[in-house]
Amino acid sequence: MSLAENSQHFYLAYRHFEEKEQEQFAMLANRLLTRNFICRDHEKDKKNYYAIIPNQKMFENYFSILNYEMIFDKTLGVIGLYPANSLNRLSLTKVQSIALLILRKLYFKKQHEISLIDKIATSSEEIYQELFATGLFENSIPKTEFKQIIQLFKRHNLCDYSGELTDLETIIIIQPSIIYVVSTKTLEELEQQIQTYERKEEVIDEETDED
Repeated sequence: MSLAENSQHFYLAYRHFEEKEQEQFAMLANRLLTRNFICRDHEKDKKNYYAIIPNQKMFENYFSILNYEMIFDKTLGVIGLYPANSLNRLSLTKVQSIALLILRKLYFKKQHEISLIDKIATSSEEIYQELFATGLFENSIPKTEFKQIIQLFKRHNLCDYSGELTDLETIIIIQPSIIYVVSTKTLEELEQQIQTYERKEEVIDEETDED
């Protein structure tokens, strides 16, 4: 459908909402805009997930007006929102990007070890070890920086945790939404993506030596 048709369909559905339903719609839309994902198995999101599902088309029409596209994965229980162009996409630093790939790598490995109903868990220590194992960092990542990275991912509903992140034993739940942020299909592809950062470093070093 065209943008005009989407707008019309949204308006027709929205005007039949009661005031409380309109308030709930606004709350859910805002949550998607700020967190990008709503996960059914996240305790705080379960109610929101089931509130959106019956109105899937309405949300799709609304966000198409704002130039966003939506994900509805009812198997994994993920509702996602992402911009149709690159203007509103989050820019990550090198460390954040590698940490994101590490989370996806851990999710990929662990999803084959557990059943579909189990949550995929890792720890601060395991992520630290994986980051160090890349060989891309001369020094260990400061705990404050590591904490900020995981907090960023939590804000966008890619992971969850309780406890202090500077404690290496803290459990971190990796949400299934991670597969829509890093959409590689094999472990080898993930390893290659991580290694591209090493190759970029080598190119920069060579250019510096020539200067």
